[in-house]
Amino acid sequence: MGLRYRFSNKFQLSTNIAIEQDKGNWGWAFINDSVITNKPLIARRDVKKNFTLLSAQYSFTPRMNLSVIMRHNWSLLNNTNFYNLKNDGYWTETTFLQNQNLNFNTFNVDLFYTWDFLLGSRITLGWKNALGNNVKLNPYSNRTYLKNLGKSIDNPHSNEITLKIVYFLDHLKLKHK
Repeated sequence: MGLRYRFSNKFQLSTNIAIEQDKGNWGWAFINDSVITNKPLIARRDVKKNFTLLSAQYSFTPRMNLSVIMRHNWSLLNNTNFYNLKNDGYWTETTFLQNQNLNFNTFNVDLFYTWDFLLGSRITLGWKNALGNNVKLNPYSNRTYLKNLGKSIDNPHSNEITLKIVYFLDHLKLKHK
C-alpha cells in the first residue's frame, strides 16, 4: 500500500507500507547447539513482516533539492513447534523450547542535498543514520509495531556523512586552450 502527495511544485511526501503474515513457515531453528546435542533442529513458525518507507523531497530550484528517506523493516518470528531432523531427511517432533522467538529490525534514515551546478556536474552531501547490527529487541515485550519502532529508535545508531563531487570536463574546450 502506498500514498504520494504533492503539496506544491517544490514539496512532495510519500509512504509505502507492506505487511506479510505466514502462519505455516518452516525453517532452521536458531537454537544453541548445547541445548539440542548437536542435532539439526527445524521449526514451524508464524512469521510477521512489516516494511515501512517514508520519503520527502523539497526542491529549492529545478537543479537543487533536499530529500529524506526513512525505512523500517521488522520481522517477528514466533516458533510453534520444533522437530529433530533425521539423517533420511524426515523429522520427528521434539520438546518445545520456550523463549526462542526472534525479533529482527533494520531502521535507517538517509538525507541527501543535491546540487547540479553545471551540466553533467553535481555535488551530493549525504547523511546516513542506521540502527546498529548488534541490537536485539525482546520479541515478547515488543509485539506491536509502534512499540517495536520506538525501541528501534531508542537504540544506538551509526552515523555517516559523505560528500560526492562529480565534475564534467569537456576535453574539446581544454584542447582549444
